[in-house]
Amino acid sequence: MLHMRACKAVGTVIVPWWPKQQWWHLVRSADGSRWAAAVRDAREINVTRPRDLFLPDVAPLLKKSLGPGSQHPDVQRLLGALPAALASSKADSTMKRYAPLWQRFVQWCKERELLFLPSTGTVVALYLLAIAQTGKSHSSIKCNSAAITAFHEFSSSGKVTEHPPVCAVRNYARRVLPAGENRKEPITWEKVVQANLWLAGQAQSLRNLSLATAISLGFCGFFRYDDLSHIRVNNLKLVGESLLEIRLDSRKNDQYREGSLIVLSAIESYSCPVKSVALLLQRAGLEGSSRPLFSAVSVCDGVEVYGNTPASYQYLRRGILEAFQAVGLPAKQFGLHSLRAGGATQAANQGILDRLWMEHGGWKSQRSAFGYVKTSSEVKAGVTQAMFPSLQP
Repeated sequence: MLHMRACKAVGTVIVPWWPKQQWWHLVRSADGSRWAAAVRDAREINVTRPRDLFLPDVAPLLKKSLGPGSQHPDVQRLLGALPAALASSKADSTMKRYAPLWQRFVQWCKERELLFLPSTGTVVALYLLAIAQTGKSHSSIKCNSAAITAFHEFSSSGKVTEHPPVCAVRNYARRVLPAGENRKEPITWEKVVQANLWLAGQAQSLRNLSLATAISLGFCGFFRYDDLSHIRVNNLKLVGESLLEIRLDSRKNDQYREGSLIVLSAIESYSCPVKSVALLLQRAGLEGSSRPLFSAVSVCDGVEVYGNTPASYQYLRRGILEAFQAVGLPAKQFGLHSLRAGGATQAANQGILDRLWMEHGGWKSQRSAFGYVKTSSEVKAGVTQAMFPSLQP
């Protein structure tokens, strides 16, 4: 599209509705309310969302439980709206993951003339066993089981996946199949500084400043990509040169959109997140706007242009992994999630109260939070040191 604009060409382009892509500003205006000036005519093609595909069979089942009253016009109207409301009770990402898994289960049952809604414990156990025998990972079994559970809960059919045969197959899969979860290693603060210095050494560009700020902020704020992409300039508040307040209206683990306030303090380091954010706001001309803090940087006629839409996952991942690999971190073990895990690990190993660092990262349970923490050898050695305080060399 950049080439078409440079050549003043006329043509038809089919693009997905993808606001987080770096080219989106070529399609829509900065505030997203209208088409870009270069677009002469546009037609939107609507497709069914995964959450709508997920609930095709619920309404008839629920209708049966209503008796004669199911024919009342008001009941019919509410019944028609209920499936979408049930689907909206779960996050979009969850529904997108469950939808194709449920459809495969339905297809498998139909081909074998088995009940799928409501299903039975034996049918579900056979289905999960069939998946296990294909060599899928244990995490795949868990995800398929969760999709079946969710659909049966929506249809008031109970927890069919808690039947003894189903539990037994899940335990079997856990014992004999590979874990399948490629959890990224936590990065250390030393490597964060090295990665940012490498970016600065490559070029003092707006792109590299944005990537370095994302690395520092991701580590100190325990942010995942989803958090970074939701930060807008009007959600930031710099308190002098010492504090940065970040208001997130929603996070992946904030299911009820209560919002959260993350406060970061300035530190004496090249990778200080507070100073990095202040510099990025100035260099990118973002001060006083409501634009995303992190956006793709494009070059037009030799000039860097900061985008108006959030940077895509691929854009941030590509740039940050390039810096990680340059300082000796293998891509298979380290990724964007290494920043969140690294910050949590450093906080836990420094002896910060669990309640404080868990709130900082938005975790609601110790089980999920502790999965991010890798206890250092020094902290582990503290057990023996505490057992024998008077016998230390």
